[in-house]
Amino acid sequence: MHHRRLATLLLGAWLAGSLFMAAVATGNFRAIDEVLDSPAPPVAESIETLQAEKVRILLRVLASEQNRRHFELWEWAQLGLGLALALTLVFGTHSSRITLAVCGLLVLLVAVQRWVLTPELVATGKALELIYPGEAAAERARFEIYHRIYSGLELPKIALAAGLSARLLLYRSRRRPVSKQVDAVHHANHSGVNR
Repeated sequence: MHHRRLATLLLGAWLAGSLFMAAVATGNFRAIDEVLDSPAPPVAESIETLQAEKVRILLRVLASEQNRRHFELWEWAQLGLGLALALTLVFGTHSSRITLAVCGLLVLLVAVQRWVLTPELVATGKALELIYPGEAAAERARFEIYHRIYSGLELPKIALAAGLSARLLLYRSRRRPVSKQVDAVHHANHSGVNR
């Protein structure tokens, strides 16, 4: 397989995964309202018994835990994709410094998310899960700041990955000239040429 195509395939997987994770994260919390707004009959009985607000907290804890697990796995997958992309660009193509720098920046952004922002989001989020809405306003504000920074890093990552994909697809690298060897003709009557 052509190395530029492989690099573009890795970037496409990265972009698709990023968009998929954005949909999953919002969908998990949207599903809570859908379940509580129109529950099935056996679920409706449980909601009445446990009280709707307590059920909402329980479902938010479940959705938060699922999102944490999904994002942790996705961050590790992104680091793997970034490493594979870097190796492909370094050893498989004649990439420019700009291309390699963009790849490095993508990996750096994921590393910041994984080791700086995610631990803060997890710690703050777990503290807020069991608190009723309206309580602990300072903690909620802190969580919102980290969440916005995390989400804000997703947009440049997507833009960089899309731009790098376009660069790899549209621009040809400067290839070194290949010397062509021509078999010499031994005799004037071409008796030395294989036909």
